[in-house]
Amino acid sequence: MLRKLILLGVCAALVVSCNNSQQKKTDYDLETVTISMKRTACLGPCPEYEVHINGDGSVAYNGGQHTAQKGVDRFQVSRETVEELVDSFYAKGFWEMEDRYDGGAAVVTEQDNGSSMMMKKKLPDLPTTMTTIKVGDKGKTVTNYQDAPAALKELEAAIDKLIDRQKRVGR
Repeated sequence: MLRKLILLGVCAALVVSCNNSQQKKTDYDLETVTISMKRTACLGPCPEYEVHINGDGSVAYNGGQHTAQKGVDRFQVSRETVEELVDSFYAKGFWEMEDRYDGGAAVVTEQDNGSSMMMKKKLPDLPTTMTTIKVGDKGKTVTNYQDAPAALKELEAAIDKLIDRQKRVGR
């Protein structure tokens, strides 16, 4: 009888644990959330702009060089949109990402002895994207110069979609 009770308790704990792991990461106060992204210029026509998103849905876009809309534009999105974006940061593992991605492209070079060697070479003059999220007292910034993982690029694209990049940036 005692074994059955222990087994029942273990099963109940597993069910609760599984249900909790599938919940969204909305155990935070949305009012404490801020998300920002800054894209820097390059020597060419790279668009330079910043975006700031608050948990209440207020958004500030500031367009610089090579953008269709220059200067500050403030607008509102739904709190649900912000919540979905925050949940994406958790789902894509933003908190576990490296702080910087500035590696290089793979380049094969010929050696004097006839063998070849693969090495990474940092490309000059790429634009840099800094993405930051703050939830309560916890914050993180990830800098993407080169070789960022797909999950980070997807978060950047989600922010661009939220601001209607085509309209404000022009590409």
